[in-house]
This record gives sequence, structure tokens and C-alpha cells, in this order.
Amino acid sequence: MSGCIANTDTGGPELGAGQRAHVLCRDGGMYLHFVAYESAEAKAADLDYRKQLALNSGSILAGADQPGRRLGVATDSPGTYVEYATPAGDAPALCGFWWNRDDTQTAVYVDVLCDSLGGGWDSLRAVWQRHS
Repeated sequence: MSGCIANTDTGGPELGAGQRAHVLCRDGGMYLHFVAYESAEAKAADLDYRKQLALNSGSILAGADQPGRRLGVATDSPGTYVEYATPAGDAPALCGFWWNRDDTQTAVYVDVLCDSLGGGWDSLRAVWQRHS
């Protein structure tokens, strides 16, 4: 992971609705977003957005898991996991996952070009398993 930049840095990511802090990093071709929210409601709204994206993910890249509760593999902590794909206008589609541990106002989500995944979700799932 490298090239991390915070919303407080020049050229850093802009805060989305309800976000208190946002750090964006790169890991190869992946973009990792670490976000702290102002409230549980703000985090829930962002999670709901990812769940809506997940509804049509199969039309972009088949095999996405259903959103749901999971235990983090590395931490054994409970939380919510969502795999999603979204068209990006004229650009190639983005695939990603969302993960948030329970009882926090934070989340991490990862975006990568769907075309770089070799036709499946396994490489993204491996990233989540190593760091969840």
C-alpha cells in the first residue's frame, strides 16, 4: 500500500456526505478508502448505497456474494461485507467490496477495475481475508 493521501492534504479525496475523514491509498491497481463517519446514520447511508450497487453487480461481473454479516478473517471481528460493481460512465466498470466492523463509525472499501479481476471475485476476496 502506498501513495496515501487524506482529505486534509492538497489534492486529497473530498469528503462525501456524512464523512468526517477520508484517506485514499493505492495498492497496485486497487484504490483503498478508509473512512470515518460523523454518525451511525451517515455510515448506514453509505452502506445502503453499496447494497444498492450490489443488486445489479451480477450484470457487470458474475458471482458476487450477497451482502451480509461476516466475521473478519484476520481479526475474528463481526461486521458487514458487501461486494459490488458499478458502471463508470464511458470508463470501464469498477468492482469492489465494503467492510465495516460492528460498533465503529468507520469503514474500508476497495475499488478496482472489474476487467483486472480475471473474470471473478477471488482476488478481491483474498484482499479482504488478509486485512479483515
